[in-house]
Amino acid sequence: MGIVKEIQFHPVKDNILHIDFLHVFEDKPVVIQIPVRLEGLAAGVRAGGKLSLDIRKLKVKALPANLPEELVVNVENLELGKSIQVGDLAFDNLEILNAKNAVVCRVQLTRAARGAAAKAQ
Repeated sequence: MGIVKEIQFHPVKDNILHIDFLHVFEDKPVVIQIPVRLEGLAAGVRAGGKLSLDIRKLKVKALPANLPEELVVNVENLELGKSIQVGDLAFDNLEILNAKNAVVCRVQLTRAARGAAAKAQ
């Protein structure tokens, strides 16, 4: 069994120039980067903040059968000025290898939100 490790595209035409495959065995864990998808409307965004995704892919180690297409992170409870770090995440049957204190996503304070907070005081 094999999975795509890397694809190189032509810089102008977007044609595929090269593909690297990773040969995997069902009983041996693999290390691979998996895309992160944010789900939900963050509480901080409703309060006027801006949601930013700082890490688009996470490095994980798992058996090939347990590798998802994407890692879904629910951000509904993410407040203004708060962030979700790698250490806050847990997924079944896989280990995240990125640094635990690395920020995956955050809700940043915008100028409009700062102005509204200043007027409220």
